[in-house]
Amino acid sequence: MISVVVLSARQALRSRLVSAALALLVFGMLALLRGAEGDGTPAGGLRVFLSWGAGLQALVLSLTALMLPLSFAGTLKRGELTGLALTPTARWQVLVGWWVGCALVLAGLAGFGQLLCFAGARWRAFTAPEEARADLELLLQAQGSSFPPAPDRELIDAQMERRLATLEAQGQLPRELSREDALDELVRRELRQRRTAGPRKTLRWRLEGIEPRAGSADLPLQLRYRARVDAPPGTPVPDAGVRGRFVLIPPGSSGYDGPPIRLRGQGELRTLKFPSDVLEGGTVLEVEFQNLESYPVDVVFAGRGVQVLYPAGGFASNLLRAWAVLVGRLWFLAALGIALCAALEGRLAVLVASGVLAIGSAHEFLRDALRVNVYGSLDAPLKAAASGILTALPNLGRDDLGGLLAAGVQVTGASVASSCADGLLRGGLCLAFGALVLTRRELGAIR
Repeated sequence: MISVVVLSARQALRSRLVSAALALLVFGMLALLRGAEGDGTPAGGLRVFLSWGAGLQALVLSLTALMLPLSFAGTLKRGELTGLALTPTARWQVLVGWWVGCALVLAGLAGFGQLLCFAGARWRAFTAPEEARADLELLLQAQGSSFPPAPDRELIDAQMERRLATLEAQGQLPRELSREDALDELVRRELRQRRTAGPRKTLRWRLEGIEPRAGSADLPLQLRYRARVDAPPGTPVPDAGVRGRFVLIPPGSSGYDGPPIRLRGQGELRTLKFPSDVLEGGTVLEVEFQNLESYPVDVVFAGRGVQVLYPAGGFASNLLRAWAVLVGRLWFLAALGIALCAALEGRLAVLVASGVLAIGSAHEFLRDALRVNVYGSLDAPLKAAASGILTALPNLGRDDLGGLLAAGVQVTGASVASSCADGLLRGGLCLAFGALVLTRRELGAIR
């Protein structure tokens, strides 16, 4: 098996594909290092460099992982593995050994890409103006992130089903709406209501697992939120914006009042800083928003409402976590490609693997699309089939590595574990299928 690993790695390293991937990584990162400007500030340029750099690595290396298995298909086609039939090496060992060789090369390429990212980010911070370096160093760290729990969609759907039944019994269902559309509208309104603070009203979220890095009493918490002002037509909203206040409340405490703020415009993203001692030694925090206005104006929060960021690690360790997540995805793609090459012609195998990559990358979008009823009576079986496919395939778009690195947010251990499970467990299932096919395939050359 070791000889197969060596043969696989040697062919990969000698291929033009790996050379092209290395060249694209080097020249692409150099171009971003010189040309990424963002909003014109040093911090904005660094964010663009990190975000686009991670995206470049994911694109180049994903395509490389799809194409590397062609070397296995070519070896089978030329009959170069015929000699293995005379040795004690099992067919499954041939397949796994070839995957291990490709996996090592892909891990090395990903590590090289992360090294370029680290060097480029540090160079930008080193050459930045003195007054901007503090902001850049804040970006070049790993901040932990805590969100409120997501709403229970199944529970909300069940509640809205009961409300819809009541409306139907009372004859209050609009005739122009189908039952499915009416249910979707009720769910949408309920979710919006849970994110809305009306005049003199409050919203409260509970966040857990906030564990700032030890070593300094002055490490700040950052409360990040996106909200917009929603006022009825004709309501005069002051130019200064709507008055509000956040209150941070540790369990058993009266809370820590933040300064009054003003919210303006649509989809405003802001960050507020608080001292870490507001946690009072705990890891749980309740965040309350108070709408201080008395006239009819709502403050509507996006997504889950708020996010708490706290210092949790360094930039190098965060890049290492991002490397592990990326490598897990690449290992799955390589395993899938090799398994398909054992069953199909090489170019067809790459085409099928590309389709899997596209579906896996759009996993969340496709999952949300299943909530829409389009085909009437065929919706149930089609949704069941599509849901089964999405369950079987990994969510390759689960974590936006570029966005996390650009925001200085820590790549979580759960993301690393999930990605490694995709690469090893789901990839192992793919290899098992390929090994089963390979046991029934001739190893001689195809004329």
